[in-house]
Amino acid sequence: MQIRNMTLNDYLNKKKEFEFYVLNISKGNSEYQEIIDVFLEGVVNPFVYEKQGNTIIVSNVINPDMNQIVNAIIEDFGYNLKVFKSNKISTEYIEDFKTLKKLYFKYQEYINDNFVNIQKLIQTILEKDIDDLNIVKPIILRKINNDSKLYEIVNGMFINDLNVCKTANYVYMHRNTINNKLITIKEETGLDIQKFQDAVMLYVLLKK
Repeated sequence: MQIRNMTLNDYLNKKKEFEFYVLNISKGNSEYQEIIDVFLEGVVNPFVYEKQGNTIIVSNVINPDMNQIVNAIIEDFGYNLKVFKSNKISTEYIEDFKTLKKLYFKYQEYINDNFVNIQKLIQTILEKDIDDLNIVKPIILRKINNDSKLYEIVNGMFINDLNVCKTANYVYMHRNTINNKLITIKEETGLDIQKFQDAVMLYVLLKK
């Protein structure tokens, strides 16, 4: 259910972490409410507001990949919806939220995909203005840089060709522990190290 009668600051002050979506649709669209309602079916505890002609949806729950819902909206409404999905952001570092939005607004015109994840954003930054990697890098890697175990696992995955079993032996952890940590890494960074393109972007951020 959409949260009402609350400001964004009120919402964020009550949460420890969140993710957000940017939808290229404004209230001026005749099918706005219908499209938003369909999208919100997949979002838990959402806060909705508008910014620069886009709709921003914030959620304190890490929701499943929304790609299928975006595709369903495009098919059912014939509306060429574009959606950006962030990584997990801590309210302790609220500036990350503002900075990541600005970066997406800067590069969104260069991205043709309807569902834009962190991997696509980083890839576009690499192609258009590599200096902006210095801005996005601390936002994506903050948790890994602050958690030696997560860093050890990520580094171990690269050393062991992204093989979970070899990494488990390398870092002296059980395979199930590694798998659980990989889920955490995906949520924190927005990058799935077990997917080739995501792994490449994560490697670039770590090594640059």
